[in-house]
Amino acid sequence: MAEIDLENHLRKLLTERKYLVVVDDVWQREAWESLKRVFPDTKNGSRVIITTHKEDVAERAGDSGFVYNLRFLSQEESWDLFCRKVLDIRAMVPAMESLAKDMMEKCLPLAIVVLSGLLLHKKGIGEWRKVKDFLWKNIIEDKSIEISNILSLSYSGLSTALKQCFLYFGIFPEDQVFEAENIIQLWMAEGFIPRGEERMEDVAEGFFNELIR
Repeated sequence: MAEIDLENHLRKLLTERKYLVVVDDVWQREAWESLKRVFPDTKNGSRVIITTHKEDVAERAGDSGFVYNLRFLSQEESWDLFCRKVLDIRAMVPAMESLAKDMMEKCLPLAIVVLSGLLLHKKGIGEWRKVKDFLWKNIIEDKSIEISNILSLSYSGLSTALKQCFLYFGIFPEDQVFEAENIIQLWMAEGFIPRGEERMEDVAEGFFNELIR
């Protein structure tokens, strides 16, 4: 079905109904502009909810739209989420705990989850301090840590082989479901897995587990 045909079909379907539609994770104003034509305003109490981390997208969503800003977690909530994501909180020395708490205070929930995974692979107070210094240099106007900066730092710390394997996921559509074994075989066929004493399958499986951790 062509895009215009799908648009007309959905609009006709929704015109005849009272609807509630949730559009999740809209990144660009243009994407929302192309979508909103589908939703007829039939004055029957129908609603469209969009989620976005871009303030300008939220503000342009509609002339009479209501923008609900997600609050930061409290200090206690942030720390609790971090502790649930870190394998062994008892292994942290007091100085590491202090650094972690400073960073958690400036994170939205998703950023805390990603940052927790990054810190798990950083050993010692020196490595954690480097993470904080990098993030503090890139802090945004509302004094929060952008998740893109955490992801950038996480990616830059990968080995060349892991970077290749990670970027390979980009050939798949978003939300694609696949078997780990198939991905491992594709990595090996592409020559991404270095040869060594271990079986290539075991090395590739280790890479996969590290990337999804």
